Amino acid sequence: MKKLFFLLIAALPLMQLAAQTQRETVHLHNGSVIKGEVIETTADRVKVKTGDGSIFVYDMTEVERITKEADVAAPTGNARGGHHGLDFLLDFGYALPTEGGKGLATAEIGLGKRFNKNFYFGIGTGAWVSVDGGKPLVPVTADFRAMFPVGRARVAPGGTFRLGYVFNTEDDKTFTVGSGWLKESYTVKMPNYFMLEIMPSVEIPLSSKVDFNVALGYMHLIPVGDGSDGMEGSGFFMSRVGFGFHKGAPKPKKPVLDRGFQWGMEGGILNVPDFNAALVLSYKWNKNLSFGVGFGMESNTADHDDGSIDGNIAFTNRYGDLQNWHVGAENKLYLYKFFARGTWRFLDTRISPLVSCDLGAKWMANSSYYSASRGVYNIGGELAGLTDDYSYSSFFFTPSVGVSLRTASNLYLEAKVGYSCTAAIKEVSETVEGSLDGYETTYDVSLPKRKLSSLFVSVGLTHTFRLGSGWGK
Repeated sequence: MKKLFFLLIAALPLMQLAAQTQRETVHLHNGSVIKGEVIETTADRVKVKTGDGSIFVYDMTEVERITKEADVAAPTGNARGGHHGLDFLLDFGYALPTEGGKGLATAEIGLGKRFNKNFYFGIGTGAWVSVDGGKPLVPVTADFRAMFPVGRARVAPGGTFRLGYVFNTEDDKTFTVGSGWLKESYTVKMPNYFMLEIMPSVEIPLSSKVDFNVALGYMHLIPVGDGSDGMEGSGFFMSRVGFGFHKGAPKPKKPVLDRGFQWGMEGGILNVPDFNAALVLSYKWNKNLSFGVGFGMESNTADHDDGSIDGNIAFTNRYGDLQNWHVGAENKLYLYKFFARGTWRFLDTRISPLVSCDLGAKWMANSSYYSASRGVYNIGGELAGLTDDYSYSSFFFTPSVGVSLRTASNLYLEAKVGYSCTAAIKEVSETVEGSLDGYETTYDVSLPKRKLSSLFVSVGLTHTFRLGSGWGK
């Protein structure tokens, strides 16, 4: 029996160690850290399952090292080891005088720092108002709090110690006694106070970011200033409830995906005021290379000397005189585009230079903008035979360079400058006979050659998804 007893005692540490799970941490050469359970390891790759159930696969060439540590269940509430960031406190309370009389209703705010799971220090202020009315007292305090969570308990008993100075905003009071020649008036100045407060408390975490606080204790006010002569200090039974707000535990950063589908959108300027915009669906093949397809639209505004509609009208007026008018109009052309894109990011870092290239086709989105009814004054629909059937399509090639900024684990902000090489619109001219205000006319109309190649600047966002991240591994 004794041997069995000693064996059980010796086995307790081993049983405790076995109850703990092993959590691995995978460190990548690019600085990413992935914590979870390594579920598969080969000479070529490692597969990691994170706490949310996601599975990531990495080439061994990307892995710097893998470390292991005992993973006890994550503590909750006050056992987390302190809050993160600053704590903001909102408290409401009631102060009842120890020697009778009316009490004070209090509302206060505080701001401070939880240095660990046990200690908090901060400052506070607020307003205390007598239930009889009147102007408030305004405290300015230094607050020290101690919490003592037991084991993994969510409720933390503790205490609060506060020192402060209380400003009395009440006006000085004037009193009159006696009558006649014995009548006398005197003024009582309202004093300020030093404050001392000791309160046992309990803190109950409601979530990872909000705590509920309850406290009962004693507060003492000591009058100071001109109106304090002959005045004694006063004590109060103090009760307070409130809430504490703070940042939760920092979430682990998502690993940067070296593979996966990407969705992007971009927009920019070709030649002011022309624009270009596109949506792109691509696949990130590795940490540097991605390729895909996109669809978009761009505009092209012609000036009068290059690409506008020009027309000459010859007709005989009611007096038999030969008239010859020249008319013209500027116009804006819209083009659709469909293209394939390849992008190379030089570095696997937060900021990296990049090169990109688009190859695709453009075609006219609005041939009606070349019609006379839209562009040329006083020619009307007589030019329909020339313009309604007008169309344009061409291949284009767009090299560009730029910079990529990784604003989140898998979100990239990209800025590029490049040149769109696109075939020009050919010159078109035709003579059409018609009528104008009842007179026979001859129209000589031309659409001059229109250049579409130009410099451009664009800015876009690209996001890499987990979908497809395991392909080819």
